[in-house]
Amino acid sequence: MNRFIKPIRMVIGPPCGKHIILSILFLVFLLWGNSYIQLPGLWFVIVGVILALSIRIQFYYYLYHLTLPKKHILYAWCTLLVAVPLLLMSMFIYEILFGSEVNDVSRWKQRWPVNATVLPDHFRDPDIVPKGLHPISSRGTIESFYDSTTTIVFEGSPEDVRAFEHLVAESSAPGLIITPELFKNRVYSYEANSIFSKGDIQSTYDLLIEDYTKWNLFVWLLYGRQLAGGYYQLEQVPTYGYTVYVIHRESGIDPHVIYFLFSPDRTRVVFYDFIVTH
Repeated sequence: MNRFIKPIRMVIGPPCGKHIILSILFLVFLLWGNSYIQLPGLWFVIVGVILALSIRIQFYYYLYHLTLPKKHILYAWCTLLVAVPLLLMSMFIYEILFGSEVNDVSRWKQRWPVNATVLPDHFRDPDIVPKGLHPISSRGTIESFYDSTTTIVFEGSPEDVRAFEHLVAESSAPGLIITPELFKNRVYSYEANSIFSKGDIQSTYDLLIEDYTKWNLFVWLLYGRQLAGGYYQLEQVPTYGYTVYVIHRESGIDPHVIYFLFSPDRTRVVFYDFIVTH
């Protein structure tokens, strides 16, 4: 029985058992929170340091009967308490001033317009995207205090893309192939009954390409992610030849446009969501 009690005491007993338990709980909480929003990497580093120092003190105490000072652990806890509000403020200020430029394909469903009640019911479910379509790029931007956009790029087989296009076409305005003439003669505003001069169609869309040589540790410590212009290189992909379907256009107090673009070879789908809030 003692052989089981001793390892347990080494983990939860004095002198640093409480620090070990608390740091593990903090780490679990951070990992859980990181699945919803990207948290600053510095928080993970500090909690990891606390856990490592606590384990080291426990190891020396139970195996060599040496009591090491705990002041470094206390310093780390104080650093964490200071770092949490400061980095939260830093993230908030960055979002307000520069917008959010991230390639977060693992959580693109969180930006899906699930609350757009004017959309057909099946389009408010992010699982409407077929399993065969995989997000390769996702960018949400705050362009000003009033407007924001979301661009998600999917790729898949021509069969899966055509099946999804059929579903989109049933719930949208008539599809239209984008050509340079549309921007010269404003044909689109007449054929698709467009409401806005901005947000309906564009000559390019955003695609974020990973550049592993530009991964920045400092940026990860501050924001928990990499930013466009550094690790993620922004590429403007021409939309000429793409077929556009407008799913939703609203001209009320808060203009809102949602549309899909389908590549000529039907291997890529682009979801674009533009909203203006007054």
